[in-house]
Amino acid sequence: RGWVGERYASAAARLLPTMLPRLLQPSLLLFLVARSSSSASDVSAPTDEPRSPPVPPIASTAGPFAKCVGPHFHVAWDPAEFHLVVTPCSSGSGGGRRIWSSTKGKPFVAAGFGEFEMQEVGLGSFRPAKDDPGPRTDFQSVDMISADAISVTLGGALQFRASPGSAPANYTLKLSWDESLEHHLTFDIEIRERSEFAGGGHRASHAYLRYETEASEAFFGFGEQYSVWNVKGKRLPILTQEQGIGRGLQPLSFLADFVEKASAGEWHTSYSSIPHYVTSKNRSLYLRNYLYSIFDLTDDDAVEVAVIRNPQSIKPRTHPFLTISWGVVLGDSPKELVSRYTKYAGRMPALPSWAICGGAVLGLEGGTDEVLSVYRQMRDVGTPMAALWIQDWSGYVKDDFGTRVLWNWELNTDHYPGWDAMLDEIQQTATRVMTYVNPYLTDRVNDSSPMRNLFKEAAERGFLVRNSSGQPYVQRCGSRTFTFGTIDLANPEAAEWYATEVLGKNMLQNSNASGWMADFGEYLPFDSVIGGRDHESQVDPQYFHNRFPEEWTKLNSLALARQNRQDDVVFFSRAISTRSPKYGSLFWAGDQLVTWDRYDGLHSALLATLSGGISGIALTHSDIGGYTMIERCILFGYVCMFITRKCELLMRWAEMSAFTDAMFRTHLGSGPGPFEAQIYSSAASKTHFANFAQVHKALCEYRTELVREAADSGLPIARHPMLEFPDDQQLQTSDAQVMLGSEIMMAPVLSPGTSRIRVYLPALGDNETWVRWPGLDEYQPGGSEVDAPIGEPAVFFRSGFKERYPNAYAELREQASLVRETSRNGGFVCPKEVDYRMGVVELVKVLFGTVLVALLPYAYYAKVRSPH
Repeated sequence: RGWVGERYASAAARLLPTMLPRLLQPSLLLFLVARSSSSASDVSAPTDEPRSPPVPPIASTAGPFAKCVGPHFHVAWDPAEFHLVVTPCSSGSGGGRRIWSSTKGKPFVAAGFGEFEMQEVGLGSFRPAKDDPGPRTDFQSVDMISADAISVTLGGALQFRASPGSAPANYTLKLSWDESLEHHLTFDIEIRERSEFAGGGHRASHAYLRYETEASEAFFGFGEQYSVWNVKGKRLPILTQEQGIGRGLQPLSFLADFVEKASAGEWHTSYSSIPHYVTSKNRSLYLRNYLYSIFDLTDDDAVEVAVIRNPQSIKPRTHPFLTISWGVVLGDSPKELVSRYTKYAGRMPALPSWAICGGAVLGLEGGTDEVLSVYRQMRDVGTPMAALWIQDWSGYVKDDFGTRVLWNWELNTDHYPGWDAMLDEIQQTATRVMTYVNPYLTDRVNDSSPMRNLFKEAAERGFLVRNSSGQPYVQRCGSRTFTFGTIDLANPEAAEWYATEVLGKNMLQNSNASGWMADFGEYLPFDSVIGGRDHESQVDPQYFHNRFPEEWTKLNSLALARQNRQDDVVFFSRAISTRSPKYGSLFWAGDQLVTWDRYDGLHSALLATLSGGISGIALTHSDIGGYTMIERCILFGYVCMFITRKCELLMRWAEMSAFTDAMFRTHLGSGPGPFEAQIYSSAASKTHFANFAQVHKALCEYRTELVREAADSGLPIARHPMLEFPDDQQLQTSDAQVMLGSEIMMAPVLSPGTSRIRVYLPALGDNETWVRWPGLDEYQPGGSEVDAPIGEPAVFFRSGFKERYPNAYAELREQASLVRETSRNGGFVCPKEVDYRMGVVELVKVLFGTVLVALLPYAYYAKVRSPH
């Protein structure tokens, strides 16, 4: 987990191929324009020879059709305009707005017969090694329509207009309604290659779906999207993978990719890509496929969805045809659409009271003495603590990345002597313990170690993901020396063993944990062998990769059920698939940088909360202060970058989390050291954190009701204001405000050195106004700038909150007095930051290295141009 520097000797050589194309790009463009102009001038004049009329892209021998499918969906086919439209049923006929419609006069289904191969390019990041759609059909016919009370089926051929007599494939499209999903209409397209075409080795690799949109229609959701709120105008891949380090933040992203290919990520890379959205026109669609897919939202008037597979690796027995399966949801508002969508995705169960009302969850590590030392410090300043989250409970190893958790999930009593006595002490303040686990097992446990070698046990039983030679598929994380194998979740016996032996026995029973971080889930290779030992029972990994997070969440839920602890234990997951909410107890936003930006910092955590809530991630939180810290040098130490956590960022993050997060949890970070701000680093940070832990606890009454609402309706507890004020156009496009339920509005401070912030408050009905916390002054609707010094974030609640939640209001009012008094007395003033001081030699090296990197591309370019 994190940014890695290695193989420094070849670094300069790797830089040049990256920079050279960018330097040559202007010249290349001018050259192409000149060639294009020259070619245009050579085009011969048109002749008078007769030409065949162009073949239209569509044809229909089926007549017009209109029928209500189930009680809510009216399906109509117009052969004259080649238009398939779904509208709400109204007195037996279609009317009103369109829920879904194809593009008029154009094919809405197409197939490509090419090549595709996905590969891991480094540290859990995946990119297509081949993505050639090959010849794509550009002609579609509708030759048959049949229907019954709950379904309509259309069928026809997919052809190339250049060869109208040859159809490579037939297709069927079935629209069906199921009473268990009353407000959903399901679409299933099946593309069948004709035998004479498939016999020549031609299999469909790409399936395309195209349908109408509007230029002004905004698209929200798609799981956790960290950098954008409205995805309109983007081309968004749906692929579970590492988020990346920087994700476009420069120069960090350039340096990260320079050292480890694809490690920086891009704007769209996400642990939790979910093929689901809600639009500003009250439309909602979700894919039911787990294959790699792409949503192309770059056209003003059409959306194109591509579902892609490697036709050379498919198993004809289990996946004989390429399919696209999706559903549309009927609803009159974004809030109603989100709630009805979660009937399919699943709704998260209510969290136990200790997790949402007990106070902070402190992320600690370093052994028994270090954990107890920090615990006592925070206890003595009045911090309410629900739990201590101890990540390194299983021990640690050291490599060139740093100190790493030992991925061998068993209590390490050498690192934590007196574990039971430590638990006895913290339980005096009703504080529990949480630990850490992931679906991977390290192969670095020595045979001479007294600990169980879980990797060896799993390998001998055939429970690990395998490579093509049948051996455990060994991957790496963070460095070349930190290697691991993955538990095979496509094998039911392996999943049962992990749930019982590792999670049930080692974590719940032997360590007495009340929960854990269920990390990772993104690394399943596309060329792995999973499932049973025999070929017939194996599972195609390209159909399982995006599903793996769901199965990992399901496995954790199974472990709790086996121990009858599902109502008391909390696990929080990073990677999320479409139906993970059905099994998850809590999620978190992953590994943000310790920065402020929307690329990978504080703002990106807020965006993940807003977009994830649209796609069923109802209960979530983030690492307070961020996780990823950068203290790395490359090019033999000549170029260094330091991104360290600052006190101000830590405080602002805590303020946001107090009002938005289901759990109020800290993390020491990826490289905790003397220059990183921690909640216990100074008197000011201790006081500030203790105060906002009390604020989080004060909202117990209100947050408890929101958690129950999430379980009943699927609505997120922290949500975009659009869900509560769907007709307010100014709020719809905002990505810097968030609501806790329907009562509290927050505009978190998202930039350093800011003490005033602009807030927009929508109009309220029933003679209500907005009340500012902590000052308790009334504010009228509209936009204004407000003071927001550290300790006094821009938080507003409805004036009726006092009557609806009297206990929460009373406790918030009490905390408001304490927070404001401390703020006005200078209690939240961060100490002067400790500089990362270098000696003269190191400073000269860094300056020289900077000049060197700047000159290398130009030196290479000059060499290329030289005749010598």
